[in-house]
Amino acid sequence: YLNMLARTYLKKELFDEALATIALIDEKKKSEFSYSISANALFRLNRNAEALIAVDKAIELAISDGVVDHYRYKGLIYNAMSAPEEALKAYLDAQQFRHLADTEAYINIYYNIGILYDYTFKNPTEALKYYKNYIEAVKDPQKFANQFEFVNKRIVDLTKK
Repeated sequence: YLNMLARTYLKKELFDEALATIALIDEKKKSEFSYSISANALFRLNRNAEALIAVDKAIELAISDGVVDHYRYKGLIYNAMSAPEEALKAYLDAQQFRHLADTEAYINIYYNIGILYDYTFKNPTEALKYYKNYIEAVKDPQKFANQFEFVNKRIVDLTKK
């Protein structure tokens, strides 16, 4: 019940309320979802060191398909902390869950890796590889409209070089 309430607060961008609600859960009863909600709220409050602890706990307890999303968040947190190598490692670690390759989180992993290789590491060959993986993975381009259009443009631009 408290996880659902915290998730509602999170969706309404009431991050402090989400964290306060999770804090009401006995430590021994916290689940993957409790820590995932905490990580998300902490990240949005720019409390990245705490968010990393929470996301690692979510990964440790992961029993759901959400595990890919936990790794994605870990990458986003590291990226926000200006630690691109660690962000890349988190994204690449998510790839061990290939059976979830058609999930939105997994598709976004390709996008995030492509962006890192393209703009941070200045490696167009690797960027192209992940951008192409992203395009292949997207079954409904309308759902990812802005990203999909951007990635297609980047593929064209990087192929010209």
